[in-house]
Amino acid sequence: MPMQISQVSVVSTEQLEQAITQYVAQGFVVANRSATAVTMIKKKEFKVIWAVIGFFLCVIPLLIYLVVYAREKDQLVEIRIVSPQAPGTDIQLSPDGRSWWDGSQWQDAETTVPPAAKRSADGLYWWDGAKWREVPALQAEGDRDREPPAQPPQLAMPRLEPPGPPPPPPSSESEGESRTLPEGPGGGQN
Repeated sequence: MPMQISQVSVVSTEQLEQAITQYVAQGFVVANRSATAVTMIKKKEFKVIWAVIGFFLCVIPLLIYLVVYAREKDQLVEIRIVSPQAPGTDIQLSPDGRSWWDGSQWQDAETTVPPAAKRSADGLYWWDGAKWREVPALQAEGDRDREPPAQPPQLAMPRLEPPGPPPPPPSSESEGESRTLPEGPGGGQN
């Protein structure tokens, strides 16, 4: 096994004793001694503390990383360019059709028209995504002589759902109260 050899020169026995003391303090032991020379040796030594520190600083983080990596999944994101939504396609009605969701609260569909609702050419009706409804301000004026358009508006895209479910619509206290609305494109009462 190769060894690192170094030679130190001193001029007196006093300096020889000082050099021996310094090397002993560094872990050297006397292997051979004469009146004018000393041979000292320091064997390499396995230090457990450095082995433990190296283990924790290298192997454990590697194992943690491998566990984290094994639990990860591939991810895919698809981004598309789409045409803007046609008016009236983003209206969300309550199941009974009496209310529509404005993004923060339910609005009465009998008294308020959604701003994005598609209107008929004459402006008397609005499209809720399934049927034509009369514009409430015109109902009060009594302008019921006109028929709603025969066909629903042409929609460019399918109806998209909002990001989260809205709260339930308000319950209707007056179940017996009903309104007659114009017939939809299918010909039946809506």
